[in-house]
Amino acid sequence: MFNKTAQQWSLNLINKRTKAELLRFDLEVQRRSVWNKKQKQKLMDSLIFNYPVPPLYFIDKRETDTKAYYLLDGQQRVRTVHEFYNDLFPLAKDMELYVDADDNKAYDLKGMFYSELPEEIKKTLNALNITTYTFSNIKEHEIAEMFKRLNAGTPMRKMELTRVDMPNEINQLLNDLSKHEFFEKINISASAKNHFTDQEVIIQSMMLLAGTYTGFSGKDINNYVMSFLNTESPVNEDSSSWHKDTFLEVFNRITTIIEYLNEVFDEKYKYLKKVNIPVIFKVAEIAMNDGVNQQSFWLWIDKFYELLQPDSAYTASCISNSAKKANVQQRYSILFNHYKKHVINSTNVIKNKIKVVPEIVATENEVVPETENEVVPEIVETESEIIPETEVVPEIVETENEVVPETEVVPETTTTTKTTKTPKRKNTKKTPAKSKRNPTNKTTKS
Repeated sequence: MFNKTAQQWSLNLINKRTKAELLRFDLEVQRRSVWNKKQKQKLMDSLIFNYPVPPLYFIDKRETDTKAYYLLDGQQRVRTVHEFYNDLFPLAKDMELYVDADDNKAYDLKGMFYSELPEEIKKTLNALNITTYTFSNIKEHEIAEMFKRLNAGTPMRKMELTRVDMPNEINQLLNDLSKHEFFEKINISASAKNHFTDQEVIIQSMMLLAGTYTGFSGKDINNYVMSFLNTESPVNEDSSSWHKDTFLEVFNRITTIIEYLNEVFDEKYKYLKKVNIPVIFKVAEIAMNDGVNQQSFWLWIDKFYELLQPDSAYTASCISNSAKKANVQQRYSILFNHYKKHVINSTNVIKNKIKVVPEIVATENEVVPETENEVVPEIVETESEIIPETEVVPEIVETENEVVPETEVVPETTTTTKTTKTPKRKNTKKTPAKSKRNPTNKTTKS
């Protein structure tokens, strides 16, 4: 059984211990910082005017290597005190006059930072206490259970509650992966990330990869995570009590896909948002297995979302009840079928090497071969590439042995030697509309 100790900690002590990293916020069950400035100002107002403030709860790990207290509940309050002491936000501009109980002197503290407060107020503030409870000799599953009980009346999102039930190793893996630079390119707000929406996207993508054909509701996600647990053992009691190998098999596939997509997208695009990411992950893995390089994948998927119509079936599946099973499967089916039609059906297999080039829209002066086994040259020409004689190909770099169709001969204007110049051709390759980059500047990987 765990031990509990009650104490009174002053605001000054809380600030000093936080600054010295003797108070830690990285318990796996903990939420991220979610308070806005108005909420922080309200807490400081309550402290200054001596209103009651809920206690703080810590796990005492001073006997371990960290030699610190770990916040179990009260993270937002501790962060707020520390931030105010370090001038990271001021008091509210509509704050009432503060009247000192000892000398009946009134102070106007509106909009002041801590460093701007009168010394008398600083002394009063430093001496204010918050009740704290510390627990020692406590097991991991007891920590998880205590966290749920302490937050039973606090609105928490389904993903936050699911994290409490997950083994610490899973939480740590998700925490680490969500810090990958690829997640800076996804349109997830800082507020949403504070509620672990980025980790929710990872779990949803794993569900789709694993062939778990359910929806993406909070209940669906929780059921998927619980499938890795050994129900005969309490959650988090023993790290060996969950099906680690099964989880890692899918998780490692996700990490590989993220590395691939991080090279596909060099910046943030509008369509890189929560509702689209899982199906993009699923099709990206198929493309990787098909040998599609990153540039070709980007050319195709960027065009797909660029031409997506507001009244399309895909768009409809994103708007209402997007987490329902039918809508998740519809998004994936539409994206995958488009990939098959516009990428796979235009591949040329030469010596087991797949070269993929998305559709090229013919311009007025461009002739596109209509043969069944059409071979469209890539930007960088390879030795094994075959170009039909009837095809007019946009020239990137003029080579010595290049053959130019007679229908596109441009007359010479000057001749400096007896050697006849090879006429140049107009480059008819179009850069995808609305694209923020030139695809030819992106390194092609096969």
